[in-house]
Amino acid sequence: MSLEITTATEAQKSGIRTSLGIGYGVKVTRADGSCTSYVPTADTDTARGLALEAAFAAAVAFDTIDLTPGNYYVAKATSTIGGWVAQYAILDGMTIRLNGARLYKKSTDTASVMFATNGTSLIDDWSIIGPGVLDGSYAANSDTAARGTATAEIGINTNASRRCRIEGLTLKNFAGTGIQGNNANFSSSDEYGGSAAKYSTGHIHSCNADLNNIGIGLYGGNEYWNISNSSFNKNLTGCDIYAGNIKFTGCEANGNTNHALRIRNGGNDGHGSWVGGMMNHNTGFSVNVEASMDNGFTFTGSHFFGDSTTTNKIQSLGGGLNFTGCIVDSPFFASATPTGINTVKDSFFAGTYAAITDLSAAERAKWKFVNNHTLTGVFASDDIRTTYATDADAGTGGVLQGELWQQTTTGAVFAKL
Repeated sequence: MSLEITTATEAQKSGIRTSLGIGYGVKVTRADGSCTSYVPTADTDTARGLALEAAFAAAVAFDTIDLTPGNYYVAKATSTIGGWVAQYAILDGMTIRLNGARLYKKSTDTASVMFATNGTSLIDDWSIIGPGVLDGSYAANSDTAARGTATAEIGINTNASRRCRIEGLTLKNFAGTGIQGNNANFSSSDEYGGSAAKYSTGHIHSCNADLNNIGIGLYGGNEYWNISNSSFNKNLTGCDIYAGNIKFTGCEANGNTNHALRIRNGGNDGHGSWVGGMMNHNTGFSVNVEASMDNGFTFTGSHFFGDSTTTNKIQSLGGGLNFTGCIVDSPFFASATPTGINTVKDSFFAGTYAAITDLSAAERAKWKFVNNHTLTGVFASDDIRTTYATDADAGTGGVLQGELWQQTTTGAVFAKL
């Protein structure tokens, strides 16, 4: 059955809905099961935004906040939350369910974070769950080159969080970053061992971070994120990663202007993975690794397709990148000699745009191509495998020719890079 209120004024309707805990608006449910509804005074985006503001003002840790479908104009005055200017604070144990709602900002608004954790202590086991949309201040289909002018505008910013979940959201048109993670060093004592523990940081699942300056940025020791089934398309940069131990599974980063995946030298960087998924048709780089990022990163079963020999480039100025079982039709590029060895093994080269012609001899020596193939045979740029009777016979110059298979005087066979 349904309830239709036809003879009451809008204010009376609001009161009736509030007393019954139904209708459009925002409902806050406490851990003890009690609930309060915050109903807009009118059927407008602004009124819905004010109802959301009232709900968050009353919410405490471990509350569940449910939005009903509709557009919510986020015009709330900002405050400083964990060092970030933001509208809404995520509290310990809080669950926010958008239920199809769209929260948006206008181009005339002050750039800010929509949601942020407070960052002063561990914020544990919180969730923001869709379906729903967080929409920044730039209009849909606007020129992506205009983004990046208001770097404080962030959809969700996490500080010192553990066991959090961001699921089923679209984050788009942010001049800053769709999802941003900062410090994950926890100043609290818990079952993980206190301030040094960074494990179980969080999960991002089935999200779309598109049309932003940066789709996702994970910085400042914000490690151990698991990101699955998500897209980072048509941003200036899809994924900007300083932190280590970041795992992408079944994700895509396509059509980004500068980088699909940028891996920075952040101290304890790298040693993450991109499994499955694809990085196609990015104007600049599909993968771009800074110098001294030597802790490695694994790409397995992933696809890399460009539009020319100058797009969707793969670059490592560091070392330890391992591409295994991938499909590659992108050029390899280096603006300087990498600091470590990178490998591509057991992969299929489609044969149109994949090239190593932009690599100097010294840059080429830092890339090892092993057991790769095309439709018709061995990848032409695979390294030559040469067997030597002894290590001394191999000499030092052979490294420039690629992978060397050497046989010691004891008869053992091993690979030397």
